[in-house]
Amino acid sequence: MRRRSFPMTGGVNRGSPQSVLVKVEAGGKIPLHVHKVDAEMYIVGGSAIVLSDDETNGTLVNPGARVMFKKNESHGFEAGPEGLVFVSFNGGIVDFQDTNWDISFH
Repeated sequence: MRRRSFPMTGGVNRGSPQSVLVKVEAGGKIPLHVHKVDAEMYIVGGSAIVLSDDETNGTLVNPGARVMFKKNESHGFEAGPEGLVFVSFNGGIVDFQDTNWDISFH
C-alpha cells in the first residue's frame, strides 16, 4: 500500500504549522496513530472510512467532509475503491527527515 504526502504551506519541519496534501491508493489504509499536535483534515477526493477511538469511528467521508482530531487522539483512514485525497492542516507533523515525523502508530 502506498501513501504519499506533499507539503503545501508552512515549514516542512516538525512543530511548524503546515498544510499537507495526502494521497492514499485505492483500498489503502492509514492505521490508527496519534500526533502531539491537532490535525484538521478536509477530504478533497475519493472516500474513506474513519478509524478512531471515538464516535467518528466507522464514518464514511467524501469530498467536502471535515475531520478534526486533537493532539493525542487516535485516528486513521481506510481508503475507498477510488482512493483518498485530503489536505491536513496541522501544527507540524511532517519533517524533511522521514524519521522525525510527529506520528506514533498503535
